[in-house]
Amino acid sequence: GRSVNYAVDEAPPYVVAGWHRDGLRMVLGREAPGEIEPGGLAEKAAALVASYEFADPAILRAVYRTPSDLVGRNMLLVGRFLLLRFAMGVRVTESHDDVRDGEHRIGWSYQTLQGHLEQGKLTWEIAKDLASGDVEFRIRAFSRRAPLRNPVVAVGFRFFGRRTQTRFYDNA
Repeated sequence: GRSVNYAVDEAPPYVVAGWHRDGLRMVLGREAPGEIEPGGLAEKAAALVASYEFADPAILRAVYRTPSDLVGRNMLLVGRFLLLRFAMGVRVTESHDDVRDGEHRIGWSYQTLQGHLEQGKLTWEIAKDLASGDVEFRIRAFSRRAPLRNPVVAVGFRFFGRRTQTRFYDNA
């Protein structure tokens, strides 16, 4: 029953002051040029992305009900830092499986919900270049620290939050 914890019209690509914009691209390998091969690298990678199997469990674990529709899925993310655990809700708000700009792209996005340590939107995607056959894993994100009521958590997040976030992206 929680709502997205930020005003969408205040977030990138509109107003970017105070927001982090992140992107990561990692070549996973190559298939034959053309459409995604049944049982091939892109299809298997897309299945791993759909089930959130790319997350480093030492940093973040996800809990959600299956089977369920992807769009509208509520997920509880459990962030881990030293001996501490932080429960944070997100909701899948978009998915796509389409061909554009010479690539077949499969992915989805979630947005942070009330009570999350951050505010923002993350997109996870597998893209296959139809001409070369290259298959990539991509992350696109924008985020900022949410207003935190607990002063100890706020100070800790100020010192370790961004570093942990970028480590999560790198480990994905």
